Amino acid sequence: MFFPFEDTLYRIDNIQEIRLAADHIDVFVSGRSMPLRLTGFWMFHLLGQVCPEVIEGSPLYRWKRNAWAIHNLVGHPLLQVLSWAGRTKLGIRIHDLTVPGPVASR
Repeated sequence: MFFPFEDTLYRIDNIQEIRLAADHIDVFVSGRSMPLRLTGFWMFHLLGQVCPEVIEGSPLYRWKRNAWAIHNLVGHPLLQVLSWAGRTKLGIRIHDLTVPGPVASR
């Protein structure tokens, strides 16, 4: 499996270490001297793939009430309709904008 960062796909098997922070993760990949810093959706996407227990039920993050419902009821249908209309890039942009991010607990 792979994960994207900027314009490159990296193999999950090449991850040596992940350091957690409240608003980002630093991913250390073999063959790179500097870590990859992931935020937002891609941070949670990668954590969900490699170690879901970090985010599932964690007191570190809480979600805005009904945030996923808005994404599922608005983002997905608009993506489909815009795709049928030949505006797939716009649909993906709207879809990605409706993906909720966590609110860091303090």
